[in-house]
Amino acid sequence: DSYTTEAKEAARDADLIIVSVPVGSSGEVAAEIAPALKKGAILTDVGSTKASVIAQIEPHVPEGVHFIPGHPLAGTEKSGPDAGFADLFDNRWCIFTPLP
Repeated sequence: DSYTTEAKEAARDADLIIVSVPVGSSGEVAAEIAPALKKGAILTDVGSTKASVIAQIEPHVPEGVHFIPGHPLAGTEKSGPDAGFADLFDNRWCIFTPLP
């Protein structure tokens, strides 16, 4: 096992990439990882809004990479890293949305 704190390195050769950052940072992260995404990879997100996330991410998605916006139906009324907990996504639905 290994880990990295570099988004681009984490995305390199991955089959599935889940962008889990504040909505306003989605485009920056997409631009950073785009060169490392392999053809056939699936790119999704867990942002709370879709239109703004799509507008930020889609321009950076390389040809051959499948961007499928996602919206997990999980969480509480609180937000931010401190509001998370280990089983946040257990037995929860996730809606995948089409691109416009």
